[in-house]
Amino acid sequence: VSQSRYSCRIVCEGRDKSSCQLFLESIRQMGFHLYELSSEAHDRYMTFIQGIEHFMTIALGGFLQSQKVDIKELEALASPIYKLKLQLLGRIFDQDAALYADIIQASPDRLATIAEFLDHTQALLKLDRKGLINHFEQTANWLGDFTKRSQLATDQLL
Repeated sequence: VSQSRYSCRIVCEGRDKSSCQLFLESIRQMGFHLYELSSEAHDRYMTFIQGIEHFMTIALGGFLQSQKVDIKELEALASPIYKLKLQLLGRIFDQDAALYADIIQASPDRLATIAEFLDHTQALLKLDRKGLINHFEQTANWLGDFTKRSQLATDQLL
């Protein structure tokens, strides 16, 4: 995997691949890592990266409001990692609401996947302690070395 100064940029092949090669090479020379992906794969990953993530953030913000949580006090009591999560929540709510509605509702497939996510969370809620531990451990195993890399990355961030 190429390390670069800038974040990864996704490139989906268009109608005339040759017409944009000079532009793409210029971006690479600037230090961007380009990740080639089909438009179908892009849309599927964006369902998780944008759709579900933004849906969860908006749902959590609304839930905190419905519970009349004092956000300043919650932030003051939060550990550094949860404070960062709260700040990301605040960042989203400082943006254009219509943009996030459009992202969440971008397609029927995206909405169906969000509904599947909600079904998954409902099933998770019904697990007993042993079942929850088993679910956690199976997921951690599935994530593999991503967990260790994430631990190191967030340690550096914090």
